[in-house]
Amino acid sequence: MLKSLPKAVLPRPRLSDQIRDELKRMILHGDLKRGVKLPTEEQLAAQLKVSKVSVREALRNLETEGLIEKRRGVHGGSFVAHPGSEKMG
Repeated sequence: MLKSLPKAVLPRPRLSDQIRDELKRMILHGDLKRGVKLPTEEQLAAQLKVSKVSVREALRNLETEGLIEKRRGVHGGSFVAHPGSEKMG
């Protein structure tokens, strides 16, 4: 008789990917409008109860995808960019 095999262990999505996916969904569905300033990394981390590192990586990925833009300076921060049709996937 064969012993039952252990269930396959599926890798859990990284926390930064989960954050990115949720923010991306909110942008693409219009919950976060173009030009809106996102909360700071510290505020997002506190709100989501995650580390700033996870938030920073998620924001970096969104910037790479062209969904947000980061601005420096006194009035800087992360702002929702206008997603083009190539960003919809």
